[in-house]
Amino acid sequence: MKSICLLLSRFFLSAWVGAAALFVTTSVREVTSGISQLRDSTIRNALVQVRFPSYYLFGFSLVGAAFVCSLLAWKHTTIISKLRLSVSILLMFAALGVMSYDYFQVYLPLEKMVTPAEKAKPAEFVETHEQSKMLNYVDVSLCFVAAILLCYPTRIKKQPA
Repeated sequence: MKSICLLLSRFFLSAWVGAAALFVTTSVREVTSGISQLRDSTIRNALVQVRFPSYYLFGFSLVGAAFVCSLLAWKHTTIISKLRLSVSILLMFAALGVMSYDYFQVYLPLEKMVTPAEKAKPAEFVETHEQSKMLNYVDVSLCFVAAILLCYPTRIKKQPA
């Protein structure tokens, strides 16, 4: 059971890092592409309202599941050291805290700034958007380090023959 929990924790956390990287890559590509429709602020405002709730839901689900699975694998010191597992759990907890703060204190006010989609963005939009980007960077970085700690192979001690 503990091995399955550790496997799931590794999978969920790695899946979140990959999904977040894909999301950011496609979002940046849209903004920097030469497609004029994607530069329209009304379309970009609408995309904020459509995409980001799923982004946060997906992130909370995967990181939350990885966190719970890591807690359930707590005493599995034959596969992973207790220190690495403990640090990973703390990093996931911090990532969930950053993600929660970002969603409730930054994203939701940001979404109100662009709702309805045709509405002009207020002056504080740029600063709030930059804050959200930084918080997302911190969140995904914490998850990335936790995933490395969870997935890094453990040295196997040789048993005497």
